[in-house]
Amino acid sequence: MFWYRVTKYDPLNRNEKGYYIKDEWTSCSEVGKLFDNKKFEITEYMKIEDAYIFAINEFMDFSKDDYLRVIGLEKSGIESECAELIYSPKMYSVYKSVRKNKKLKKMKLKLWLDYH
Repeated sequence: MFWYRVTKYDPLNRNEKGYYIKDEWTSCSEVGKLFDNKKFEITEYMKIEDAYIFAINEFMDFSKDDYLRVIGLEKSGIESECAELIYSPKMYSVYKSVRKNKKLKKMKLKLWLDYH
C-alpha cells in the first residue's frame, strides 16, 4: 500500500515548528486578493486544482490501483460556496461526495480533468 500527501505548499516555507510562514492563498474565496504583490486569479486556482488531480492520477497509474481511499481531507463551507460557482453541476456533485474514508475510483477523478 502506498501513502501520498498532495499539497501546493512548499516544505521549504515552513519554520522549525512546522508552521507555514509564507503568505499564500489558501482558498478560492481569496480570488482577487493580492499575494506577493500579484492579484490571485481564478486561472491560478484552477491550475493548482488540475495539478492535484493530475498528481493523484499519476500515483494511481504508477501503483496500478483502480481506486484510492481519502484519509485526510480539509474542506470548509467557503470552498463549498466557491466550488458551486466554479464547477459544473456534475463536478460539484463529485466535490460534495468526497469525504474521509471514501473510496474514489480513477474514472471519477478523471472527470476533474475533463470538466473544462
